[in-house]
This record gives sequence, C-alpha cells and structure tokens, in this order.
Amino acid sequence: VWADDLPRLARLDRAIEVFLGMKQTPRLARCTFADAPDWLLENLPPAPREGLLVFNSIGTVYLADEDYAGLRRGMARVLSAWQGRGVWVEYERARGAAGGPLELALHRAAGGRLETNVMASGPPCPEQMRLHAVRESTQGVFAVR
Repeated sequence: VWADDLPRLARLDRAIEVFLGMKQTPRLARCTFADAPDWLLENLPPAPREGLLVFNSIGTVYLADEDYAGLRRGMARVLSAWQGRGVWVEYERARGAAGGPLELALHRAAGGRLETNVMASGPPCPEQMRLHAVRESTQGVFAVR
C-alpha cells in the first residue's frame, strides 16, 4: 500500500480492525511461494465438509518460469489432496506479458495436474472486470458461485 493512497490505507485499517476483532484468533503465516505447497499440506490437511481457497495477487508474476512451474506442480499436489474441494485463484498479469490487464485465473486439480481457466480480466484494484467464457473441465464446469 503506497503511503499516498489514502482510500487504500483506509481499507487496510478497516481490514486490520476486523481481523483483530474476530472471536476466533486467525493465524498469519509467512512462507515463500516455493514453500507454500508443502506448508499447506503440513498445516491445512483436508477435513470433511471443508474446502480450501488459496489466493494470490500480483506476486507469482515475479517468479522465474521454472519456479512458477514448480509452484504449479506443488499446488496440483495440494489441491488433489482436497478431492475437488480446493481451488487456487490468482489475479496476476499473464505470464510473459510486459503489460496489459491482470487475469483472474481459477486452478483446480484433475488427474494430478492443474486445469486452469481464466475467468475474468481487469486492472489492479478493479472496480469492474471483463468476464471471460466459462469452459468445461474434467471436473465439470468451471464456475464460481
């Protein structure tokens, strides 16, 4: 959050207030993208009637291609363990693109690999996004409800 972005600072302050006021104490954990899949498997094991949502924004775009490929393999392992109840959502610039809109991509595990569908695109801090066509996957229709 840039120091001169007062509306964003206000939203951050409000988010901190909500976070600190929660009855159940949330945990914050810090790890690298490379360590994230193993951390998730170790610290958030699949549980009945629960799902997993992993989200990142404007972070993986800075990874080298081989590091991103490793992250994808790791996230495929994580999401496979959740047996269809886990998704990884990214709001990132398209790999290799020097500019342009960010893409909202939804990843799901299918056969030990990730299936990815770009659901929408837009600017950083979007007020509106351009929706993309939804496509079929081996796990059914990609959809966000």
